[in-house]
Amino acid sequence: MDFPLIIISVIAVLFTIWVLFWVVVLICAACVNPNIVYTKNNPFYRFILKTLNTIVMCSCNIKIKASGNDIIPSDGNFLIVSNHLSKFDPLVLMHVLRKRNISFVSKTSNLKIPIFGKIAIRNCFIPIDRANVGSSFQSLMDASEILQETNVSVGIYPEGTRNRTDALLLPFHDGIFKAAQKASVPVLVVTVHGTDKIHKNAPLKRSVVNVDFCGVITQEYVKSNSSHAIADTAREMMLESISKYN
Repeated sequence: MDFPLIIISVIAVLFTIWVLFWVVVLICAACVNPNIVYTKNNPFYRFILKTLNTIVMCSCNIKIKASGNDIIPSDGNFLIVSNHLSKFDPLVLMHVLRKRNISFVSKTSNLKIPIFGKIAIRNCFIPIDRANVGSSFQSLMDASEILQETNVSVGIYPEGTRNRTDALLLPFHDGIFKAAQKASVPVLVVTVHGTDKIHKNAPLKRSVVNVDFCGVITQEYVKSNSSHAIADTAREMMLESISKYN
C-alpha cells in the first residue's frame, strides 16, 4: 500500500471515530432531563464529560502548573472551594483532579449551554439560583446528599460570582460550608491564577494557569466549628496563596 493511501486511510478512520463520538454525545445529551438533579454518578457519562473537558483544554491551548497535589485527600469525598476568576475555573480544576469524580454547584445559565450543560447535569452538577434563597438552600442540600451518597466530590465558589475587581477576593458566602458540615466531609482549599486570560489567548496563544492546593480543613474542624469560622480559615489560606501572584 502506498504511503499517501495509508495516510488517507488513517485520516478517514480518525474522522469516522470523531463523528461517531459526537453522535454518541448528542444522543446521550438528549436523554438527560435538565429539570432534575442527578445524585448518582454514571461512569459512562463521566467518561464523556472528562473527554469533552480534555478536548476543551487542548483546544484552548492551556498549560497547567499545579502545586500542593500531595495534600489532596486520597480517600473519601470532599468539598472543594476556590477563588473564582473565569468560566474556565471548573474546567481547569476538573482536569487537574481528573482521577477523581468532580461536580460543581453552578449558576443555572451555565447548565443551559447546549450539549455540555446536559452532560454536566447528568454528572451531578447542581444548578443554583443566587437570587432565590430557598432554591440556594436546596442546592446546598443537594450538594450535601451527593457528598454523602456517591463517590463524587463537589466544588463551589464561596465568592458566589467571578471576581472582576482589583481585590484579591470578594466577600465569602459562609453558608456554602454547611454542605460540608451536613455531609461531614473535609474541605479542600484551592486557588487558581491565570484563568481570566484564557478567553483572550485561546487558541493561538498559550495560557499558563497556576493551580495551588492550599490546604485541607479537616473533617473534625468542619464538624466542631461554625460555617463562619470555616469560611475565615479557607479565606486566610486562599489569601496567602493568591498574594504570591500579585
